[in-house]
Amino acid sequence: DATVSDAIVEPGQVFDENPCRGGTFTAIAGAGAAAAVVGAAHGIWRAHVEQVRNRLATSFGSEDATERTSSAVTVARTASAIDAARLQLDASLHEPHVAAARAQQQAVTRTRTAADRLLSSGNRHALDGADPVSRGWLDVLAGYRLTIRLLQGLGD
Repeated sequence: DATVSDAIVEPGQVFDENPCRGGTFTAIAGAGAAAAVVGAAHGIWRAHVEQVRNRLATSFGSEDATERTSSAVTVARTASAIDAARLQLDASLHEPHVAAARAQQQAVTRTRTAADRLLSSGNRHALDGADPVSRGWLDVLAGYRLTIRLLQGLGD
């Protein structure tokens, strides 16, 4: 083991794809960035599910059955996509850096699509800036863009 202290590393060098390193640092950084996006999407999902539960609890069954069915399908599809992104992200840690970067790009794209689907599933979130789902969606979108930019060119 080696320990380095008091070393100055320029920000551009942290993710520099030096052939001697083989892209390992960028793959790990990409996994961290992608994990943040997946985690934010999971938070959106949890907030949405809690809101639906509260709404159903106060409606006493007066809500339209077709709306409940479509909402349940959307919630299930979103949860499935987020779980798949988690599994894909975990598996990417055991791949060579090019394959890892590609898998991480796919995972954040899958996650963003799931968050988009959840946001558009009803008119309750989209225009409400105070809503936790809307705020979380903005976090997912920003994280998605940053992660794709970080991994750009590595998974090609």
